[in-house]
Amino acid sequence: MRSPADALYSWADPLDPSEHKDFAFSFAAETTATGSTIASASWALSSAAIAAGVEIDTSSVASPVCTVWLQVDGANQSDAGFNAPDGTDFAVEVTATDSAGRIYQRTIRLTVVQL
Repeated sequence: MRSPADALYSWADPLDPSEHKDFAFSFAAETTATGSTIASASWALSSAAIAAGVEIDTSSVASPVCTVWLQVDGANQSDAGFNAPDGTDFAVEVTATDSAGRIYQRTIRLTVVQL
């Protein structure tokens, strides 16, 4: 998994540590180019995200969009790192398989900041 600083993609909206929020990633360019659909997807958090209490609640696929619901566990919501002006960045990885068996993997930067 790439580091957050090296991630080619990022979500524009941050996650406040007290929120339970959905984040989506589209594989439209890939599925349009190949004429396929996204059949399944799995999500993974970096070890730093897990240590900070970021959790995956659930996920879904509505091709070409893969969606994950994220939250910070209650014990970590007041962590000082989330109070920094720019918050803390973490890597989130999505691995998607299309209807033809192609596998795509992308690392996305998630910012967690107290809003």
